[in-house]
Amino acid sequence: MRQLINLLLLFAAVSVLAQGPTPESRLKLQAAVAQYKAGKVAEALAAVEALAKQTPDDVQALNWYGFLLLRSGRSQDAISPLTKAASMEPGNADVHNNLGNAYLQTEQLEKALAEYQAATKLNPDHADAWYNLGNTQVKLKKYPDAIVALQRAATLKPKDPYVYNNIGYAMQQMGRTGDAATNFKRASDLSPANFSFALNAGLVFSQLRQWDDAATYLERATKLNGNDYNALATLGQCYVKLGKRDQAVAAFGAAERLKPDEILPHYNLGVLYGEQKDWKRAEQEYKNALELKDDDFDTLGNYGLVLIQLNRNDEAEKIFERLVGLNPASMDARINLAACKMKTGQISEAIKLWRAVLIEEPNRADVRLALANALYVQKDYAQAGKEYRTVLQAKANSAAAHNGLGLILYQDMKMDLALKEFDTAARLDPKLADAQNNMGVVLERLGKKAAAMEAYKKALAIRPDYPQAKANLERLKSIP
Repeated sequence: MRQLINLLLLFAAVSVLAQGPTPESRLKLQAAVAQYKAGKVAEALAAVEALAKQTPDDVQALNWYGFLLLRSGRSQDAISPLTKAASMEPGNADVHNNLGNAYLQTEQLEKALAEYQAATKLNPDHADAWYNLGNTQVKLKKYPDAIVALQRAATLKPKDPYVYNNIGYAMQQMGRTGDAATNFKRASDLSPANFSFALNAGLVFSQLRQWDDAATYLERATKLNGNDYNALATLGQCYVKLGKRDQAVAAFGAAERLKPDEILPHYNLGVLYGEQKDWKRAEQEYKNALELKDDDFDTLGNYGLVLIQLNRNDEAEKIFERLVGLNPASMDARINLAACKMKTGQISEAIKLWRAVLIEEPNRADVRLALANALYVQKDYAQAGKEYRTVLQAKANSAAAHNGLGLILYQDMKMDLALKEFDTAARLDPKLADAQNNMGVVLERLGKKAAAMEAYKKALAIRPDYPQAKANLERLKSIP
């Protein structure tokens, strides 16, 4: 997930009004300041502009004129009066700060830096100047210096969330992700109604894989703005990690509606619907994803698995053949292709594929078990038995391998040994209906009718739609 960080910049308040050159000009400036504070910026600017022309040597009038030009978005125009004010009163930190703002807004970063440095030297407790100095250093990618300046601002204004947000940004750029998270968190906690602060905290916590904290702040962000794709998509990923599947579906669904041309929500919804065994919806999401990127390897692989679940094995086979073509080294693609071959009756082809995989990865017990099952279907009992025993050497608790070995022993008419293997399989996996059914068959051969019937009943209790167990039980019931 792409990290989204918003660098939020503030501009310092203008200096406190000082004595003007004449009582009349002072009163006019006070009136203009009152208009500004009342929200009448245009009226205040017009009044101060006139005053600056009438008293061109009034530093306070020039400073306010430059400040109001900044507030009106006329940053370039603000430079001239503020430069004049700074030359007339070089010891005025507020003037240097405002001139720095003018340079910053016009992307004259080195000049802005010099003005802020002058302001902080003249007044070491000028919080806004330290803040603006830090932000300028961030823009210049001087992150260590930016952190020092912003931390000084935080000391002077410990309740200012913007300061902590920008400290977090600078720290993240330096790779100090944990420290960044601490500062983003503080910014959001100081200002819970600010979307950007919550988003930044959530995204960084997700980078740290601290899913609970990430979800907390991303939930806050999405409540403030439910139309941010990045917040919703990352929140969906957090919910997946926290096991909150229904919430994940809702988050990814909302992200998908915002950006239907993004592959990530479609893919993740496909995974989630697959976990719910909602194969049709999973299929549709993977198809949507493939319309956006038809050669996405993971999406193709999952789509093929869904087609197998839908018993569309011919289609699945084509998908996995394509995947093997895209990446011949992919073991999963080759294994799944073999499974498709098996399901479509191409048993020899499946065996060939599984054997090729085992040459490269001989310790893959799952593949060896699949090979053994294929060999059994081909009635190559000797080789099947050898493979089942090899599986059990590596995984003695494999219920499926014990069940398979029991089938081989049954074919060899070794009923007692077969019964022992089926019993072991059933104990290892109480939900393995095949083991119970197979025990019933052996017990019936051994003349233990009551025990055989009990085994068939257990098989049907596990899998009520098990046709072989049902047929075996009905046939045994019919025998006097």
